[in-house]
Order: sequence, then structure tokens, then C-alpha cells
Amino acid sequence: LSNNGNSASVDIQVRLTDLDDYEPGGERGNYLPFSSSTVANPGAAKGAISVLLQKIAGLGKDSDMASFSSWGPLPDYTLKPDISAPGVDVISTANDNGYTTMSGTSMAGPFVAGAATLVKQRLLKTNPELKGAALVEAVKALLMNTAVPQTQKGFDTPVSPRRQGSGQIDVGAATKSPVYITADDGTGSLSLRQIKDGSEFALTFHNLSNQVQA
Repeated sequence: LSNNGNSASVDIQVRLTDLDDYEPGGERGNYLPFSSSTVANPGAAKGAISVLLQKIAGLGKDSDMASFSSWGPLPDYTLKPDISAPGVDVISTANDNGYTTMSGTSMAGPFVAGAATLVKQRLLKTNPELKGAALVEAVKALLMNTAVPQTQKGFDTPVSPRRQGSGQIDVGAATKSPVYITADDGTGSLSLRQIKDGSEFALTFHNLSNQVQA
């Protein structure tokens, strides 16, 4: 990966058919004109991982978001995108048996699909009771829960979750975390939408280990 610190946007669609044997994939870009939000189908679906791609020099302040990246929320104020990952000036293979630098959804798809597959493999080994929709939700929630929140490059203010989602994907943390958290709808994010005084919401902590977690 090169390190000038930009990102792009992509949606990774998770198949919800044949859930026990699902493989993450089906990347599709959202290269749309700017409006109140730019995340569209299939990334708008609950079962999809909507991803903001980044060009990485490292974690934290060494990364930045691309100006052409899609952003949320959805029209009903559901929080999207879900997470950030590499997607600009990524070194990839070329047709002449060499290498080239590429950007966009073609770079995001393999990265996020690979990350999701590693998390899935971990869960199939350590928590074989997770199957179907529960497995899909756990994979997505672990990736989101363990992501690293980003700050504006050159500043000390956080990037809006409307742009970065839950933060920059951290595959190592996602494959090791003993706990993941979901909202009432089973997702790894909480969409407040239009709230009133006294609004309540619930979070569920899922312990993947056989030990008490504090």
C-alpha cells in the first residue's frame, strides 16, 4: 500500500442465501453525485457491509478519506457506511505480469471480503454454534466493533461516522476480540435517527469465550 492517505467508497454485499456456507463478496461501487447522502444499493441493505475505502500509511492520523467517497446516512437516517478500508492507490497485479497502482471498488472488495472470511473462519472454529444469520451478524459486528476511529488528517477532530462508519478496519483485532456488541436490530451500529427526550435503546453484549469479560 502506498501512503498518501486517501480513501474511496464501496459496498460489499453479503449473500444471505445459503447462510451456513456464505462467502463475503459481490462488491459494487457507489460512485454517485453528492447529495444529502450517496450510499445506495446494495450497500444500503441491512445484510450488506457498506465500506469506505482508505489509502493507508498507518492507523489513525496517517490515513485520510477520499473526496469522492460515498457517505450517509440513508434517507431514513440509518447509519451508513459501516466501516473504512484501503481503496486508493493500492498496489495490484497488472495484465503484463507486473504491478500497478489502482483505486476504487476493485481494491476494496478483496480486502474486505478477505477480512470477513478470516473472521468467519475464526468463528467457525471457536463458536460452531453460530450459524446462518447469526454467523453473518457476528462477522459484521466484530469488524465494526473493533474498527479504529479516524481523525481528520492534520487536525485533532474525529471524522464524521457519516463518512467513516465505525472506523478503519482492523483484521487482527476482529479475529481476536472475545466480545461483540449489537443493537436491537442485530447490527454493529446504533442509528439514533430522530430522537426525543427520554428515548431509550438497548445494546446486547455477546461473549464468545467461556470466561467472564469485564
